[in-house]
Formats: sequence, structure tokens, C-alpha cells
Amino acid sequence: MKNQQSSTSVSKIPSNFKQQKLQGCIAVQWSLADPRSREIHFSIGEMIALDNQPISIVENAENIIPHLYSETKSEIRKNILIADAISVTTDIWTNTNNLESFLSFTAHWLDESFTFRHAVLQMKHFPEQHTAQNIKECLDNIPSLWDISHTKIHAVVRDNGRNMVKAIDDSSFSAVPCFIHTMQSKVQSTILLKQNVHAVRSQFFLEAPKNSVDEDSESEEGTESGGNSPNNVSLEDTVHKNFWACYNEITSKKVDGNEKSS
Repeated sequence: MKNQQSSTSVSKIPSNFKQQKLQGCIAVQWSLADPRSREIHFSIGEMIALDNQPISIVENAENIIPHLYSETKSEIRKNILIADAISVTTDIWTNTNNLESFLSFTAHWLDESFTFRHAVLQMKHFPEQHTAQNIKECLDNIPSLWDISHTKIHAVVRDNGRNMVKAIDDSSFSAVPCFIHTMQSKVQSTILLKQNVHAVRSQFFLEAPKNSVDEDSESEEGTESGGNSPNNVSLEDTVHKNFWACYNEITSKKVDGNEKSS
């Protein structure tokens, strides 16, 4: 029994061991040369960035975000430069809390494995007046910050605001109107005017898509048997039936280096 106790006894504390004081534990600064310290350091930075937390949530975090930004920007630039072409979406929005405006510039491309990629290249503070000239100058400048040639940008998708339309038409980019914004503006303007369903169809869709003979026959049979007549068709049915007509209207506009959308 005595032998067992001696074999399982706690190891002796080294004579040179000195317990650290509480103040020393709080004040200690871990070196970023240590792999574990570096991992924790950048995990905190990612938490601050992704969760939109204030930098003051932890101490000595002032240098984390700039370093993460530099690493992320380098990786995005490398992927964009090897892409054959990119498309861009852009818009201007205003913060309702402080009325500060920002211009976004997001790139979309396919990588070598044909995987869709996208990245926000710029969310630029835009205190200037939202004139077409100011927007054009801002859009012309952003690609150079990423070493992107204007000829590499296949198209710029924008809303239908007059200033944005003119800005891109006056630039070297080819424009594509946002399909959803086009749809929403047409439907909304019709609803505000309190027009009926037939007015929605005539204003929003230039031409209904050609349906199959079977669908036309079913429509006629439904009318003859007292079903939904053209006067009773719902807005949902109309939009569903004519969705691709609006799509064809937009995509029929050529987008290339020589011709811009009207």
C-alpha cells in the first residue's frame, strides 16, 4: 500500500517555480510571433468585422482590421486578375439615420472551375451631389484601385434613376438595367395610379409571350364554361403569365463594347 501511494503521488514543484501575480496576468502582452496568439488575434478581428462590432469591444485591436483588409483585398485582386471578364452591380443608397450616402461597387465573375464568385470592391462614402458627372467620375476611378482594366468589365447593372443612367451612358461601360427594379417601378407606378389589371398588362408588358395551343385552348374553354374571363384575371396570374415578356424586353438590348443600351 505504501508503494502504491508513493508511485501515485503528485510531482514535486520545481524549486525555481514562482507563481505569477494577478497584475502580471492582466498586463501580459502575447507576441503575435506565437501561432496560437496569432490565431486568436485574427479570430477576434474577423468577429469584429463580420458581426459589425465596435473595435473597442477588446483592447489593442486597432491594427487587426487594417491587416485583415489588406490580406482580403490581395486575395480578391488575385482572383479578379485571372478572371476573363467581370460584371458589376452598382447603386447609391442613403443612411436614413444620418442621411450619409454611399456608392457600392460589386464585382461578379466565374473562376477557373466555373464557380460563381462575387465581392464588394468598394462601399464609398459619397457626400457629393448625386449628379451624373459625379457618379461617372467615381465609377471611373474605382477599377483603377484594383488594377482592373475598363475593357475587362463586361457590363454594369444599374437601376433606372436618371442620374445613374446618364452616368454610365457617358462612361466607357456598357449598361444593363436591373430587371427587378424595372419590374418594381412599372408595377408600383400602375398601382399608385389605381389602374386595373388590363392597364398593368398594357403598361408593363409590351407583348404577352406566345403560349402553346393547349394553354390557349384551356383559356378559351375556361371562358366558355364561366371560368376566369379576361375581365376577372388576377394581377398574380397576369404577372406569372407574362413574366418572360418583360425579361425578353430587357435582355434583347445588346451589351457589347460597341453598342450601349438605350
